[in-house]
Amino acid sequence: MDDKTHEAMLRTEFGGMCEALADLADVTGTDRYAALARRFLDQSLLGPLREHRDVLDGMHANTQIAKAVGYQRLGGVAGDPGLRDAARFFWQTVTRHRTFSFGGNSVREHLHPRDDFGSALQSPEGPETCNTYNMLKLSRALFLEVPDAEVLDYYERATVNHILSSLHPDGGLVYFTPVRPDHYRVVSTSQNCFWCCVGTGLENHAKYGELIYTAEGSDLFVNLFIASRLSLPEQNLVLEQTGTAPYDDEVALVVHQAPATPTAVHLRVPSWNEGTPRVSINGAPPEGGTLPLSTRPGAGGQPLTYLRLERQWRQGDTVTVHLRPRISAELLPDGSPWVSFRFGPSVLAAEGDRKDLTGLFADDSRMGHIAGGPLRPLENLPVVLTRASSDAATVVRRLDPDRLAFALDHADTPAGESVVLVPFADIHESRYTLYFPLAEPQRLQERRAQLRAADDAALTLRETTVDAVAAGEQQPESDHQFQGQDTWSGLTDGQRWRTATGWWSYRLTDPDHAATALQVTHLSHPQAGPTRVLAGGHPLGTLTPTPGPEGEEITQMLPLHTDRPGGPVEIRFEAVGPVTTIRLREVRLVSPS
Repeated sequence: MDDKTHEAMLRTEFGGMCEALADLADVTGTDRYAALARRFLDQSLLGPLREHRDVLDGMHANTQIAKAVGYQRLGGVAGDPGLRDAARFFWQTVTRHRTFSFGGNSVREHLHPRDDFGSALQSPEGPETCNTYNMLKLSRALFLEVPDAEVLDYYERATVNHILSSLHPDGGLVYFTPVRPDHYRVVSTSQNCFWCCVGTGLENHAKYGELIYTAEGSDLFVNLFIASRLSLPEQNLVLEQTGTAPYDDEVALVVHQAPATPTAVHLRVPSWNEGTPRVSINGAPPEGGTLPLSTRPGAGGQPLTYLRLERQWRQGDTVTVHLRPRISAELLPDGSPWVSFRFGPSVLAAEGDRKDLTGLFADDSRMGHIAGGPLRPLENLPVVLTRASSDAATVVRRLDPDRLAFALDHADTPAGESVVLVPFADIHESRYTLYFPLAEPQRLQERRAQLRAADDAALTLRETTVDAVAAGEQQPESDHQFQGQDTWSGLTDGQRWRTATGWWSYRLTDPDHAATALQVTHLSHPQAGPTRVLAGGHPLGTLTPTPGPEGEEITQMLPLHTDRPGGPVEIRFEAVGPVTTIRLREVRLVSPS
């Protein structure tokens, strides 16, 4: 395959080929595997990343994350700092501008515009667990290269929130975690589902220990406060950590086997803690009352700080770390008035009711991983009232020092009920709300009107939709058996589209023969020409583009034939003559409301 054809292939999801080949080059010491790994770099993404340009709007998220993991791995194997820099810039772009408070990213598997998170608040297809699996893999590699506070904070947050919450107590695994308020997650079942998020999901929960501890020479670094046991036979050290933050305010490190020589243990000072943790050794303060700090500048400008404790350890020595997790508030990365709350590293959520959880435990259907139950109106959400977004954390109050439950004070609720927040990872088989609308008290009614307006069209469209395809988006097209010739996809203002000088088609489902029309949404473009639309091989009509500013959305309805057979229907778009078709944004089978 020549390079041009190979590069074209890399526009689709090809997994971790670059990383795997870099691993093979490292294991075998064979240069030809490193050369082959370079063929899987995808220059269309790597080029902008080398220049520190963010071109990720509308891209299929996990396709790009796996590429960045490959950049980091091959950069290390081949000694290429440019590849490692591109991987770090990718990581910074995703975590700073495209990630939710619990560590996940994307909607419908794609990266929405960095300045507009609105689609995620509407869709039941929120961040995909596989994305976070790969972001953690990339984070770990970056941290081991250069210990960094920003990387470790993200790694901790994504682990104790998105990953931990994705495992059902009975063993099922989660594909999408909707950000849509008052919605729910679907759980896999052992004999029916083997989604990608089951495959990586099984790995996720065997990887919690990967970055709790690191070592440099004889120095040990405690990076995460997670109950665990560490054995370092080469240093004759066995250490057990009891307690997990923030569920436990005190975390103990018990020495079960001690080295023969003095050893330094460095205890992380987490950014979510109030001040410096208080430490006691065998129940007494350290000599001098305080421990010295060791600081690492990191790569992102945020220093990574540890408490340094060096001594001749004895079997039975116990170090107790007294933590004071703070309550913090975090807006969506686009700055829109939606707020999420954390206690220490744990994201808090309001547990909703358990009604209408359609498909909660998934069957083997193609779309069984999507929570297809009714969407609740945004207008009825609790609205957090505060005069400044910087004061949002003050509206959360811990209810009891002995349990992790918090009251959301200064929140307006339609029925006047109280709102209780708990760690998101503890919520299963229930609706939940992670993000709450924010408003100044005097603008409450205006904010509720905004929520109502945002929902009116979306909920009506959802109620009347039988099946739909987002054109140009990899997974929806794959799910609907995309075929085509002389066709390609593109991006305008963060919106994916598909066009052709030939044709393309999808198979949409209509099991109850309920659809009465085809709704076609396309983007205006000066080169768009007439486009013939067929359903089941029968012409529905020809779309003739109307003049308008480039990128303007145009929606047209085409009635379906009443005598068509039920079941799946092939929808086909064809160029009429030597022209380019419309730029299709979305196609839907719709029924009367």
